[in-house]
Amino acid sequence: MRTGARAAVGLGAALLFLWACGAGAAEAPIIRVGLIQSQQQIQVSADAPFAFTDAAEPPLSLPGAAGETWTITTLRSSEATSLRSTSASRPPEGQPPQPGMVWLTGPGGSQPAKPPLRVRVQGEGRLKAFGSCPEHWDGVADRFYRGEFEVTADTLGRLTLVNIVDLEQYALGVLPSEMSDRYPAEALKAQAVAIHSEALASLGTHRAAGFDLCDWVHCQAYGGATSEKPSTDAAVEATRGEALTFGGKVARAVYHAVCGGHTENIEDVWNSDPVPYLRGVEDFEPEDALPFKFPLSEQALRRYLTEAPLLNCYQPKYSKLDRYRWVRVITRQELEKTLQPVADVGTVMALNPLERGASGRIKRLEVVGTRQKSVIGPELVIRKALGDLRSSAFVVDAYPGPDGVPVVFVFWGAGWGHGVGMCQVGAVGLAERGWTYDRILAKYYPGTKIEKRY
Repeated sequence: MRTGARAAVGLGAALLFLWACGAGAAEAPIIRVGLIQSQQQIQVSADAPFAFTDAAEPPLSLPGAAGETWTITTLRSSEATSLRSTSASRPPEGQPPQPGMVWLTGPGGSQPAKPPLRVRVQGEGRLKAFGSCPEHWDGVADRFYRGEFEVTADTLGRLTLVNIVDLEQYALGVLPSEMSDRYPAEALKAQAVAIHSEALASLGTHRAAGFDLCDWVHCQAYGGATSEKPSTDAAVEATRGEALTFGGKVARAVYHAVCGGHTENIEDVWNSDPVPYLRGVEDFEPEDALPFKFPLSEQALRRYLTEAPLLNCYQPKYSKLDRYRWVRVITRQELEKTLQPVADVGTVMALNPLERGASGRIKRLEVVGTRQKSVIGPELVIRKALGDLRSSAFVVDAYPGPDGVPVVFVFWGAGWGHGVGMCQVGAVGLAERGWTYDRILAKYYPGTKIEKRY
């Protein structure tokens, strides 16, 4: 979460915080989602009539027709001094527009406007952002959104586009972006409650940039109205207003794709104090009678990682099995290249796990080289440094050449993601067993309860 118009956003965040902590609300709270940052140009459109308003006195009121594309660009100081007022530009007669304004161009012409610039669409219409993220997580650069847009400009003239939506509209765009719409209904409903909870508990993450949450997986992947699907819409509607709480406060409901058989303690992944409801839990049930008792010894862990037991997240119908169990062969030269920024040890001779979390994910890894040894961690640093492994739940074998120097390293691993909180494919397995979404959530977030917040 970040702030744009500082006082307004700060007040809004404070009110939302009170709501999240139990004050209650009749309607879904409003969330500000950052879509574009640090751009010189933003294009917007809509599938229904829309209008622009700004912060000038008197305010701009400029209509746009459905399907029209309007371009918003920064107005640099040199441009501002060269533009003279027109009947459409509100500065006093004869004075030029001031730096910090933006230039709004559409089919009817161009004129300056004073940020923050609001874009509102009529009725149930949807706004569209063009080129919002050329490298967006799903490769779609232009997409429709519910709610409103707000465009702000910083002191360097860089534009930020924010989508202002209520929490339910936000959840409609997050659920199909974070979980397949093919998943069973109870798993989708569990995910919807987790989305509500995580959004509310994460308020403040991007406050300095003028919005509450980003649209990337750093917060929660948000695809707007373009990503919506009937099955995920139904799950959001069925759980409207529901959130997980612990001790009367909204719970952090983090989640990941595939745990591989056991979830992880939060403090073993991030720089965090222990959280009672974010503890590692087995992703199988007593009736499965599996021969694994966590925490596992290195010998037992090797067996666990190189076998494919029937866990909750073993779901070939719904998820690729190389997310559940995987093997990766990496040459020593490739490893030395990816390790270099964090462990420049010379020729890599060995990788030794020093400490593991509850799930077997490595917390601290010793890299042994011909020049020196180095210890790296935590979990995300380890898997990034080793060439973007799916998780740090692995054992590794080194295969030496005739001179005793490793030629390749072979990684045998489990799961995809950090492992904290709900295992999404595990939730699918539980739904397939007949579990309801409240029971699924109680397993992955022990001690929490579902409360209706609005």
